[in-house]
Amino acid sequence: MTKIDILNASISIISLEGFEKLILSTLADKLGVKKASIYYYFSSKDEIILSLYENAKKILSRFTFNINFSLSSAEVLTAVYTHWEKIYNDKEFSLYLSLIEQRYMIDDEAFEIKNSLDLMIEAQSDAVIENLIERKKLFFPNKKLLSFLFSASAKESLKREESESFIEDFISSFSH
Repeated sequence: MTKIDILNASISIISLEGFEKLILSTLADKLGVKKASIYYYFSSKDEIILSLYENAKKILSRFTFNINFSLSSAEVLTAVYTHWEKIYNDKEFSLYLSLIEQRYMIDDEAFEIKNSLDLMIEAQSDAVIENLIERKKLFFPNKKLLSFLFSASAKESLKREESESFIEDFISSFSH
């Protein structure tokens, strides 16, 4: 058993059964070890959770992309949304997203990660919408409002896994 085995088993329990089911004795049973063996690597459940948050941040930091603004507005918006969709649907990160969603209202570290993800989407929306309007590929009198509509709608759509209808509806409403 390694530290990684403990973290993998922990995130599995949390994503499949819920945070409240992560009990050290249950974790030990899942790993086929004595509870004392877990204490060799982690002093507490809280320390395991902090390590899980660090893993989530590392995974999230791997998601970078470039935008080709020579494409049509529909293609640019689709590329941006697809990038976000890859993050939310990433097999590894989605496990951590489950932990974050369960804990962000009561745990500062989970809130920080959720907030970082939200701010990333908002900042990327601002940059993309502003660029498309300046290039006259989108026509809307208020850049900030359009960016807000795009990011807020995208975040809601990503949670509900409604990407196809969202992106088509948004693009047909604002691009040409």
